[in-house]
Amino acid sequence: MLAAPRRPNLQRIFALAALSVFVLPASSANDDLAVPRFVEIAEASGLRHVFESDDQFDVGGGVAAFDCDGDMDADLFLAGGNARAGLYRNVSEPETFVRFADISDALGLDDVDARLVSGAYALDFDNDGDDDLFVMRFGENWLLKNDGQCNFSIANGEAGIPESGDRTMAFSAAWRSDSARPDLFVGNHVAQGIENGGAARCGASHVLQFPASDDPAPVRRVPIAPSFCPLSYLLVDWSGHGQFDLRAANDLAVGSEAAGDGEQLFRVGDEIAAYGEADGWTAGKIAGAGLAARDIDGDGRPETAVSGIGSPRFYVVDGEIDQPTFADQATERGISAEDPERRSAASRSWHIEFADFNNDAVSDLLIIRGWRQGSPEQNYDSLLLGRPDGTFVDSAAEAGLATDRIGRGAAIADFDRDGCQDIVIVNRDQPVSLMRNRQCDGEASPGWLDVELAQDGFNSDAIGASVILRAGDQAQTQAQTIGGGHAGGALGPLHFGLHDSPEAILRVRWPDGSITDPITIPANRYAIIRRSGQTITVNMGE
Repeated sequence: MLAAPRRPNLQRIFALAALSVFVLPASSANDDLAVPRFVEIAEASGLRHVFESDDQFDVGGGVAAFDCDGDMDADLFLAGGNARAGLYRNVSEPETFVRFADISDALGLDDVDARLVSGAYALDFDNDGDDDLFVMRFGENWLLKNDGQCNFSIANGEAGIPESGDRTMAFSAAWRSDSARPDLFVGNHVAQGIENGGAARCGASHVLQFPASDDPAPVRRVPIAPSFCPLSYLLVDWSGHGQFDLRAANDLAVGSEAAGDGEQLFRVGDEIAAYGEADGWTAGKIAGAGLAARDIDGDGRPETAVSGIGSPRFYVVDGEIDQPTFADQATERGISAEDPERRSAASRSWHIEFADFNNDAVSDLLIIRGWRQGSPEQNYDSLLLGRPDGTFVDSAAEAGLATDRIGRGAAIADFDRDGCQDIVIVNRDQPVSLMRNRQCDGEASPGWLDVELAQDGFNSDAIGASVILRAGDQAQTQAQTIGGGHAGGALGPLHFGLHDSPEAILRVRWPDGSITDPITIPANRYAIIRRSGQTITVNMGE
């Protein structure tokens, strides 16, 4: 994934139909958007958890949504901060109310090791088909190996992961073509022993590079430097050529000594090197907390959204395709908050993620907010529904998401498998929220498709692959990645809204650059596309 051969633009590869050149028109005041309705069901579902904080856990509060037992239902790992982390198994029956069972004892962590957790991401580290967990802590991080039945055990020693005692807040992972294990990108916040608000300095960040499958060499610990207290990492194929680089959202508000040059982009290879002005890179100055990326305009290059203090940013590649020069279009796209208070430094946004909540085949953007000293309005989340012209309109109030909670991390998944994406939100010193999307309750709800990618051998979840899909006159592209958001997110099927199209035609670009022939799949299916050598099989489940 990290050093794939240079390839043509994804949409040109697909070549089903050319999209028009993207231009931002004047938006209409009368948008005919289907607004999804969300209802809080955490308590009723059995999901009862609190992220307990103090000054050091002003950041963090992540959640990992993933399938820990192979039943295609999304289970949950929840960070606890000063409290114990939690593991909840999705025990919902088909077409019934969402139910979770607390199985936190299955984490295999004692009372000490289960605390000081800031977040987590799922990945199949050992390529056995069962997703494991990388647990970020203020102390030693844990790689938790999954036995396929949601029973976990610490595997740091077995995996060769060196000891550490940092305050980890950012993580991403990807497989190199010759490695049986993923590279683990570990971003550390304030150095241990230094509290926020003082003369803070940032901890050292690094990537753990594992040797090739037949190489007995030890794990390499390669610096990611300079490191400016990252709160989110995400590997992004910003040029659309299959080369993933590391984007960092950095906390510039830690202290005067910690404030760096702003956002960062690193060239990824055997060594890690920061892009600079000579490369065309100009760092933004937002005190960042979360990252999201998706190609929403069909040009094969993903747009990147950054949350943090004040209004979020929305970056598009500006100029030459081979130069990492970006323009912030948050204002033009309708992402900047209209309320001056929510544009101010008093407004904090954390988790940020693209999705399609109303299944209209146009990407939406979720932004989770929360600040203890903020007004209720500053804490309201944003549900930015996408328009076909590439702009957004905030519909959180109408959707039932404008509530006064102090949000942090989140994950998006279809917890009841009804075809609509739900949201789990970790709140600071408040109970976790589970917001069920009722968009699919009606018989005439829009169509959808979930696509799970799998491959034999290394990298079983096909991290680094992309799905290029066409439904009617709408083209969509999504990449399978690990990282981003704030301290966690979901690993599972890629969800596509199909609107009123009865089927979708898609192609998969696998991590090694090979591309499938077009595959036609009916709407409203959970499809598993598996690669075994040169053979592609498609399971079009109901």
